[in-house]
Amino acid sequence: MQPEMILTGLTFAIAIIALVISVSMLISLKRIRKQWELAALFFLQFIYALGYGLELASDTIELKVAFNHLQYVGIPFISAGWAFLAHRYRNPGFSLKTKYIILLLLIPFVSFISVQLSYYTDYTLYYRDAFIDQANLLFGKEVPVLVFVKGPLYYLGASYNMAMILYATFIYFRTFKKTAGVHKHQALFLTICSLIAGVAPVLTFTSNQTSGIDLAIYIVAGLSYIVLYALLRFEFLYLTPVAYRQAFQTASESMYLFDDKMELISWNNAVREDEVTSGKVQYHMKSEELFQNTQIIEAIKEGAPYSLNDNNKHYVIETIPVISRKGHKDGYIVKFNDMTNYIERIEKLDYQASHDELTDIYNRRAFIEMGTEYIKASGIDKTDFALMMIDLDDFKQINDNYGHPFGDEVLKGVTKAIRESIDAEDILSRYGGEEFVVVAKNANADKAAEIAENIRSRVAALKFRFKDEEITTNVSIGVCLNYHDNPLDIYEYIKNADDALYVSKRKGKNKITIV
Repeated sequence: MQPEMILTGLTFAIAIIALVISVSMLISLKRIRKQWELAALFFLQFIYALGYGLELASDTIELKVAFNHLQYVGIPFISAGWAFLAHRYRNPGFSLKTKYIILLLLIPFVSFISVQLSYYTDYTLYYRDAFIDQANLLFGKEVPVLVFVKGPLYYLGASYNMAMILYATFIYFRTFKKTAGVHKHQALFLTICSLIAGVAPVLTFTSNQTSGIDLAIYIVAGLSYIVLYALLRFEFLYLTPVAYRQAFQTASESMYLFDDKMELISWNNAVREDEVTSGKVQYHMKSEELFQNTQIIEAIKEGAPYSLNDNNKHYVIETIPVISRKGHKDGYIVKFNDMTNYIERIEKLDYQASHDELTDIYNRRAFIEMGTEYIKASGIDKTDFALMMIDLDDFKQINDNYGHPFGDEVLKGVTKAIRESIDAEDILSRYGGEEFVVVAKNANADKAAEIAENIRSRVAALKFRFKDEEITTNVSIGVCLNYHDNPLDIYEYIKNADDALYVSKRKGKNKITIV
């Protein structure tokens, strides 16, 4: 195989690789922190390598010059992009105003236009002349290459490229001086790469002719791969996998990793040998061997959440499929979410929302909800019940004479007496202030009267001490029996019981009135 064919193939390979990297990075802008500059630089490299590959493959000077002009769609702008990338590396939020962008790209555009005018016109400020050098050697064999005689604008472009590369080197070096850790190491590495890249424009000043085989494209390609690896290695080839692994290992929830055959591949530090598993956790255990509960296994296979109570713990088992880029299920992450504290907090909040803080019985809102449901059901089943309104007599005087803390103790004692007078399934609520309400379930008129009298007598028998004084209290009670033939809603029952309560008050208090 001829050396020029190898060189041409290598150049085309560089072009294809640069294009693939550029397109891949454009597709993955979010993952690379929106560093579109990297994608742009690789695209410019693609144009450069493509044009040079076509130049090498051409036989006539006209075609070689034409493809050299194609290269200059990318060449003049690479160094400017390199400097801009250095700024964005130091400060991801860096941006330039339009006027500065125009100034930055002025010389590259002059170089681009000047090249396009050379050879085919009398314009010779960039290239004075062009010819094919048949005596250029590669691996000891002659290779015909295009050679240009340089004009003044060529040296201007080379000076600009050198200035931009040195400027980028300075920015990377300043970043190296002001940072620490991996970022510092990256900045130092990029500083060295920039210095190496600056060699290419320096060499252009050693001769008034181009060098024959353009080594710059191979230097740029090699450095760009190294720089890309340096920029992305820590974040994506090291830090991201380590972060994922540590997140898996240090998670507070037990996590198991199964392959597509449902064999155990890995597990995290939170996994403990307890009643959830069958015993010792071992590599490549089948899911059927690991878990005692067959319903867990079915839930994992179906990818459905599963609720489990074990050792006074409440878990919600979650299955997360591990999907490949092609959409195949390569495995499963089984996560035991410990919901115990969460459920306990929910239950506590629900209890607080439905119970009176002082007396620890239902509050008015909870009573209305529960009473409504029960009254509706009793209307369907034709069940007897009675709704009782209970009010402490002269409770204001207790608060005024002995203070509210003592009044709170009286309310607690009365609550206890009422609770001891009714059945466990009956509904007891503090309706407001010193007023209580009871739904006595399965209570006909006789039983309702018995319960009400039991409440009244128990409260009357209570004795509270304030210093050396003994205080007693009484309650008045209004009772509303249910109406099977003319069912009411809960508010109507409450109103009827409340009206009966005030009848008891007018009778002299410490009385019971049933309607």
